[in-house]
Amino acid sequence: MWVGWSWARKEIENYLIDPAVVQRSLGKKAPSRDEYQNALDEAAETISAYSAARTALACEGFKNFWGEEVRKGYCFPKQIGKNVCLTKIGEIVRGYKGERLISEGDVQTKFKTLLPQFRPNGARFNDYLYCFAGKDLLYAMRAKLREWRFEPAVSSDLSPEDVFVEKIVSRIERLDNVWEWLPEWTILRQLIEETDF
Repeated sequence: MWVGWSWARKEIENYLIDPAVVQRSLGKKAPSRDEYQNALDEAAETISAYSAARTALACEGFKNFWGEEVRKGYCFPKQIGKNVCLTKIGEIVRGYKGERLISEGDVQTKFKTLLPQFRPNGARFNDYLYCFAGKDLLYAMRAKLREWRFEPAVSSDLSPEDVFVEKIVSRIERLDNVWEWLPEWTILRQLIEETDF
């Protein structure tokens, strides 16, 4: 019998940056709920075209990221506008197409079709904590995280995003009834309790 659970959100970070989790885990050290929500919304808007491009590439089984390494093991591009994304999609498809019968135009068309869903008021934008990459949202909030003093120690090679997530995780590990914070966590706990191993 298969026993398991799959998360609904794109990445594990998407749970950790949820405003409810941030507020409850960081308490008084958290930014105000409105300030945090605004920063998260702005981050989503900033990465909307890049998120649509990543999704279009992933739908066709291509590598779906590009850019410079901005922290260990994580790349993000300097430019992420629509036209840059179209160019990068073309480069990636040409470089990784192999024997597949798909053209760069096909993936670029997929991107153009998806883009309105990733823009403000689009279905995927409205659910960006489920549809956008949490690591990308965190990186887009880097300046705000610094402003909120989530800075690594001088001798550390951690990023502000690493410090922020680490503080959230360390608090979650010490608090009770964390499974009540998000509906998915409640369901996961219920599944575990009801499973006969």
